[in-house]
Amino acid sequence: MNVRRMAPCMLASVGGLGAVFGGPVASASALACESVRIEGPPSLAPRWADAVREAQHALATAADIDCVGIIEVSVSPMTDDAAGDEHVRVSATTVDGRRAQRVVHKPSALAPTIVGLIASIPEDSPAMPRSVEAPVPASTPPPTVAPVNAPPPAASRANFGVWAGLAAGGRIGEPYLLEMLDFEGTADVRVQSWVLCALFRFGLGVAGGDDDASEYSETDIGLGAGRSFPLGTTVLDAIFVPSLATMRFDDHDEVTSPPGSLSELRLGARIRWSIPVSLAWRLTLTGDTEIAPQGFDHPIRTQSRLPALPAWTGGMRIGASGRLL
Repeated sequence: MNVRRMAPCMLASVGGLGAVFGGPVASASALACESVRIEGPPSLAPRWADAVREAQHALATAADIDCVGIIEVSVSPMTDDAAGDEHVRVSATTVDGRRAQRVVHKPSALAPTIVGLIASIPEDSPAMPRSVEAPVPASTPPPTVAPVNAPPPAASRANFGVWAGLAAGGRIGEPYLLEMLDFEGTADVRVQSWVLCALFRFGLGVAGGDDDASEYSETDIGLGAGRSFPLGTTVLDAIFVPSLATMRFDDHDEVTSPPGSLSELRLGARIRWSIPVSLAWRLTLTGDTEIAPQGFDHPIRTQSRLPALPAWTGGMRIGASGRLL
């Protein structure tokens, strides 16, 4: 097997992912409030940023309110210094200067609050003041009016999510230069800014020259945890992942060196950059590295004539992930 011959396979795999996950999302029917954009600063916490996207969808599908004249809906972060809790202020402004505001304490209440806020702005009249200020006291529960035809608000949509993804790319290993194609499937559970990650990875490559080349493969199963950090509209995950790797060398010489396999513990870390393309899909770019502690003390071989198993590997993959819950 030669890595040069495998390169077209790698390109086909990555291209297939783009065809499956990167296609345009079907446009929804034009609705009354779909042109109103909800603006939030990059400093919003991830759970509030997810809630803003949910609110945008709820507003676009609300057919029973009048958004004519609404020019701005903004979400601004606020912090209660005494309690250390973060909440947000929502403002809706009309073209003639009328404005209404609410303070929201839970991400699950953001979507119904915005829809109710727009619906509550009274029609303009000569006797009506141009600014309507109605902040909700901290002790008062947030409004729970749900828009018609919008998905029911749920705290789990803002604070909890289950994602599954596929990715493909390349990998190298040492102490001998080992080049591999790399394929990975992941399942993530996100709880606010925490990430629990399960992965299954398969690598396939060759070691040595053309005359003494050996086929190498490895299967890696891991379970780890980390944190996510918002970068504008994107998300950066930093995750620590211990794993169990099963490695196999085969030089196709069954007489002198039959194929052998060996399993060992690896310690790994990964950085994953996720770029939203819709509420339920993200493109991903992942870089990771792993070390096998045993391999640094002395080379480990499955057979004396076969190359040493890699003590360090590193890879890059591109892929996509979709939200399941």
